Amino acid sequence: MANKIVITSEDFNHLTENLLSDASVEQGAALFAGVARTETGLKFLIREIIPIPSKDMVYQTSSGRRLKASAFMALAQKAADEALSLIMAHSHPGSLCTFSSVDDRNEAEVMPRLLMITEDKLPHGTLVMDATGRVDARFWEPGSNGPKPIEWILVVGRPLRSITTTSNRQRKETAVDLDRYGRQVKIFGVEGQQMIADTTVAIIGAGGTGSVVAIQLAYLGVRQFILFDDERVVKSNLNRLLGAGPRDIERYKVDVLAEAILCVTPNAEVKKVYQRIDSPEAIKMLRDVEVLFVCTDNLVSRAIVNEASLRYLIPLIDAGVGINIQNNKIQRAGGVIHLAIPGEACLQCLNGIDPVLLAMESVPEGQKMVKKEPPSLMALNSLAVSEAVIVFIDLVTGCLGLQEKKLMYDITESSLNAVETSTRECRYCRDLKGLGDQ
Repeated sequence: MANKIVITSEDFNHLTENLLSDASVEQGAALFAGVARTETGLKFLIREIIPIPSKDMVYQTSSGRRLKASAFMALAQKAADEALSLIMAHSHPGSLCTFSSVDDRNEAEVMPRLLMITEDKLPHGTLVMDATGRVDARFWEPGSNGPKPIEWILVVGRPLRSITTTSNRQRKETAVDLDRYGRQVKIFGVEGQQMIADTTVAIIGAGGTGSVVAIQLAYLGVRQFILFDDERVVKSNLNRLLGAGPRDIERYKVDVLAEAILCVTPNAEVKKVYQRIDSPEAIKMLRDVEVLFVCTDNLVSRAIVNEASLRYLIPLIDAGVGINIQNNKIQRAGGVIHLAIPGEACLQCLNGIDPVLLAMESVPEGQKMVKKEPPSLMALNSLAVSEAVIVFIDLVTGCLGLQEKKLMYDITESSLNAVETSTRECRYCRDLKGLGDQ
């Protein structure tokens, strides 16, 4: 089990600047977080950061500070009203990046009061940062007699950063197989290869694009997969379903794809979800991943995954493909890749979900128009997926320094172009960010 704080890159930079703004005295900030209880531990999903000004302190020195009772009550009441966890952060101006005996005494007094004010519904925590930016963190559960450690801080941005807290006893050992991955290590280093291996990826849709995504990621060195698809293989899938053959007809797509992944990477961990992504059980499985790939051909699933991305602060890569044929002739063929990073943009911001088409798809089953199967070509799927996997590599390792959030390509014009995206405020980003299981 490993407990984490998940925070957007923008918020982490804001927190660091605030806590290290004055090295002569301890600084403080309040972090409000949604909570996700996953199979691997607790996640605190930072939703808002409020710096604590000097006027709200009883005293503030290089070796300690104390919050005024009125300021503490205001923060505690906000946490209670919004059903959020409160993580009280402060700095240690020197090089001590662990909790001091003063911190221990303060927490033993404050945390039971905070849990009582919030009616023992949610855990609350503390965080300390030293002058070099090293971090330690811990939390108190309702009914507990003392704190539990938070082992990791996941900073969601480009690239993803996994920061080990100083009290973490679960440090991961680097064990990259250089005989297998040596030529990739030349590109993004041993650390980058290890980050790829440690990243849990969810693939929503195990069809024409999802199967190619999974196999490319397996060759890349990803070792932790969660596959989502409720459909079985039919004969018409065999022109584009990578890893499937005639013997696989009537088998679940996720079973076929899991076998293909394990052929490439026998030590991979592959979880299979035989349900639509709109089921509560499927959504629960999404909470444990670091990157989402959306490989479906409908907007309803994209909208659902977009909400999960924002709630749980998970970057989302969407790869879509389309072929327009008129009078038996290809008019246009190509696709689009979206990278939606919480704190920067979501699929709604990037115009990746057409509200009119979404409404048409959302009508009850009995009222929907019969939808013809669209044309599909594995070569075109592979083009889209290869670009999406390059986006993934840069997201995890930062080796390319990409900035684009939306790419469009057209094979009829042999073009690949970045699309300028809006910076407008998005109500989905604002309202759903870091809500967790609420």
